[in-house]
Amino acid sequence: LTRCGYCKESIVPKGKSKYIYMLCKGKQKTGKCEYSANYRIDRLEKIVSEEIENYLTTFKTINLKEEIRIRMEKENNKKEKLGKLERKIKNTKNKLDELKKEVVLALTSHDESIKEELGNQLKNLNKELDELIKEKDKIEDEIYEANIEINKLEKYIPEWEQEFKDAPLEVKRIILNEMVDKIVLFNDKVEVCIRYPISNLIVKEI
Repeated sequence: LTRCGYCKESIVPKGKSKYIYMLCKGKQKTGKCEYSANYRIDRLEKIVSEEIENYLTTFKTINLKEEIRIRMEKENNKKEKLGKLERKIKNTKNKLDELKKEVVLALTSHDESIKEELGNQLKNLNKELDELIKEKDKIEDEIYEANIEINKLEKYIPEWEQEFKDAPLEVKRIILNEMVDKIVLFNDKVEVCIRYPISNLIVKEI
């Protein structure tokens, strides 16, 4: 997970036992990188663990059942809207089929105004159908995303802070791999970049 804050190369462990240091691969290759901190791995793990604990402390868990109920209600409203759209699409397609029959008959007519009027109606109905299908696709995507979010809530809402504090080092590493996208090391600071926004799953406390 570790990256250099200067040359963006990987930071790799070197050494034995607890005296394992995190060295910049870019600096080893070119010697030009500004990175010189060479964090000891046990100290780095402590820094990252404390950073995650501090981060989680700034959040409070939400009422999971109530949050899921609210989101399910929104999803049901979207499904209801989707049903209405599907009925509109079916109705518009039926109108198009009828209009196409009229257009075929009009082609044999010498009345140009009828042809033009039917052509405009056909154009407008096709445009309406395209817009309805786009709206339907958008709502289907929103429902899909809502389902993913609800699943995340059910999976990740446990009290992270206490779970993380109580976990042995091996389990903390697993949790970090789930939570953290990367850890960027500078000479004077460590930046922990969260993989997905936990703030979407829990409510930030002021």
